[in-house]
Amino acid sequence: MIDCEFYNNTAGLNGNTFMTLNKKALPTIQFKNISLIENYEKIFFNKNNFSTNPSYMICKPTEEKFSIYSGDILLKSIECYIYDDYDNEILLSNNIDNYEIKDLIYFSVTILNENKEITNVAKIYGSHNGYCWANKCNIGNLRVIGNEGNYKLLLKLESYGRYSPFSKNEIVIDVEIKKCNTSTHIYQDSLNIGLQSCYKPTCFQNCNTGKCINNDVCDCSNTTFTGKYCNEFRQYKKKKFIYIIYNTLTIFLILISILSIYLIHLNKNCDIVKAGSIDFSYIILIGSILNYFGILFELNSKGNIECYLSIISNQIGFTLTYGALLIKDFRIYKILLNDSHYEKVLTKKRMYFYLFIFLFLDFSLIIHWILNDNIGYTKTLNSNNQLYSTC
Repeated sequence: MIDCEFYNNTAGLNGNTFMTLNKKALPTIQFKNISLIENYEKIFFNKNNFSTNPSYMICKPTEEKFSIYSGDILLKSIECYIYDDYDNEILLSNNIDNYEIKDLIYFSVTILNENKEITNVAKIYGSHNGYCWANKCNIGNLRVIGNEGNYKLLLKLESYGRYSPFSKNEIVIDVEIKKCNTSTHIYQDSLNIGLQSCYKPTCFQNCNTGKCINNDVCDCSNTTFTGKYCNEFRQYKKKKFIYIIYNTLTIFLILISILSIYLIHLNKNCDIVKAGSIDFSYIILIGSILNYFGILFELNSKGNIECYLSIISNQIGFTLTYGALLIKDFRIYKILLNDSHYEKVLTKKRMYFYLFIFLFLDFSLIIHWILNDNIGYTKTLNSNNQLYSTC
């Protein structure tokens, strides 16, 4: 028996009075002071005045078995708390700066088969290890992936920090991986780890009129749209056969116009040809050729240059063709009014002057359009909601 006197005694890590290895190690104490004996029950029957080395763990939630699909998150968070022999919770600082490496309590998480043996048909995807602080050992976002069957999830302390090792240092949780319902879920190795996950497809954005068929994958086959989220218009594809026909026909018409110019030149001394005003016939045919070139530029347009050439060719060609026809018709009208003096009524010089005015107006409009960006290569929609390029 040893005589001891205690002044302002505390247990240090835990407990107001004593801390021991376990409940059985509590020392036998005899009080010589009667006043202390009177407080015996107050001191010794209040469990908060005593603590021991940690002796067991309890995890929350406390479900005995979890039933999940492969790839599901087991729980958003599993929190395990450590207790001593008096059922006092072991308090751990929430300030990591208060710890040294040797003071940390580490734990591991392992997936086992029904016989508590290491298995290669199930894996944990997420955090396998962690440390305890702020009064708890926390496991978050724990995902279990594996074949259909029953498994054991083992949570075990690997180091004890400031405390001594204890035997009840692990928790076993039963986990059932259910058979995947492939009619509502997708069953495939989405994480490239050799094991298949069972999951409902989730798209981070709305698929619009499409269907979400896998994680962030939309099926747009039954819609008029395309793109990752079925929010882009489909590009119109030119039908090659029709494209060739249009180009061939346009080139053929250009050749016909050139041939017509040649034939007029060969027969320029013919009275019938002379009566039709040879020079204005040339102008009409040149205008038609420019119109055909405008069609070719538009059919084969790939940018603003072809677009400019198409607009200019069409505008000038239209003015030369129909402007010359209008002036010729006006000349005939003047002849019918005064057939004996028609040369004086509308001379060729005046006819060319009118044509020049038409061309001047045309060029003014074209320059105005170009300066104000009203001419350019743009994309628009057809009746089938398809995107195509046009001038």
